Amino acid sequence: MPDALVARLRAAGCVYAEDEARLLTEATDDPVVREALVVRRVAGEPLEHLLGWADFCGVQVVVGPGVFVPRPRSALLVERAARAADPARRPVLVDLCCGSGAIALVLATRLAERAPEVHAADLEPAAVACARLNLHPVGGRVHEGDLDAALPADLRGRVDVLVANVPYVPSADVASMPAEARDHEPRSALDGGADGLDLVRRVAAAAPAWLAPGGTVLVETSAAQADRAAAVFAAAGLEPTITADEDAYVVEASPAPHAARVWQGRGMDTTDFKETLAGYLQDAREAMLWKLDGLPEYDVRRPLTPTGTNLLGLVKHLASVESGYFGATFGRPYPETLPWHTEEADHNDDMFATAEESREDIVAFYRRVWAHSDATIEAADLDTVGRVDWWPPDRAEVTLHTILVRLVAETNRHAGHADIVRELIDQQVGYQALKSNLPEDDYDWVAHHARVERAAQDRRTVEP
Repeated sequence: MPDALVARLRAAGCVYAEDEARLLTEATDDPVVREALVVRRVAGEPLEHLLGWADFCGVQVVVGPGVFVPRPRSALLVERAARAADPARRPVLVDLCCGSGAIALVLATRLAERAPEVHAADLEPAAVACARLNLHPVGGRVHEGDLDAALPADLRGRVDVLVANVPYVPSADVASMPAEARDHEPRSALDGGADGLDLVRRVAAAAPAWLAPGGTVLVETSAAQADRAAAVFAAAGLEPTITADEDAYVVEASPAPHAARVWQGRGMDTTDFKETLAGYLQDAREAMLWKLDGLPEYDVRRPLTPTGTNLLGLVKHLASVESGYFGATFGRPYPETLPWHTEEADHNDDMFATAEESREDIVAFYRRVWAHSDATIEAADLDTVGRVDWWPPDRAEVTLHTILVRLVAETNRHAGHADIVRELIDQQVGYQALKSNLPEDDYDWVAHHARVERAAQDRRTVEP
């Protein structure tokens, strides 16, 4: 290893100059190619991008230009995720914001004897392509899309370990990051929003719908953010814990044993009416979102009735309605400003998604509303009194019980609208992905349709 190469790398700010010099020397026997690599490294390109791989937790992971490089500090996240997997069964693992798929790959490797079902997702096409190279050999599936919007519907309620190594650098601090990260990794993998917790909030809101009973969601964060991140998960009805080592902090959370959202139609405790009602509400929410699955952007926005009824608009409307009933009604106003609730807005602005609003935006908004609503439900008793300011004064005073019943009915009513709209689009029917409430798959629907039509025609012939 030439001392001159070590000196060049050290002068460029490479902390581990000796190790990098060795790796670059071993990367190629061609001195011209090697010099080109050195020049690019001195200019600030990540070593891992130049080599085409990174060592992460003892596993060689393929990485490439434009892909987030796995950090050694994330070893704690991997360790905690591996411990969270139930040793008594085949685990279902999901890696959100997966980048190269490094975390999913290491978990699949460590848990290989239990043949885990592995899924990963990322928004960046380069990351998805890279993750597929890494995870295909271990049977993993990689999905392209924004957080959980990319996941297949049949994972709902089945995920044992949901790891989300989301970006948590505050937006204002991204500019001061090392150039090799700032200039060569996607901004979406670094920028966590104003306080660094934007993606943590979205994961916390989404996780309960995907977790299996006893499942765990885990995120990495910083010392300054750990307590606030834990509070975010607590507000979503999860029970968080914080683990730290000298390099990183990990927040992991699981559904509380009494959390209504774990109900998911698996039975009711009729001695706890609040939990039962909240369970029915969550079931209806999930049924509503399922109607979006597998459809292109046009079809989820497409008006199918003379009054403009459309699937994404129904979701946006339900989120807006719920944000008010479980927010300001009980002295906990929903914290986001909704532009379609201003005096200048049209009466039906909450009934459709604008071209600027993505499906992911609307679904994430609905899930954030769930988290806010469920915190209200958790904190209040059924007889807690609130006030619906937009109702007539003589009916404005309500209880949580009244509002829960109202929202169960309202959500199921619009889920019923969505049933019909979805069937008009592509003939897909059923209540939920894993609970259709319909006859067996080979049922003769054509014959049934003809029978119903015949009955209608026969009745028309006997009318006076």
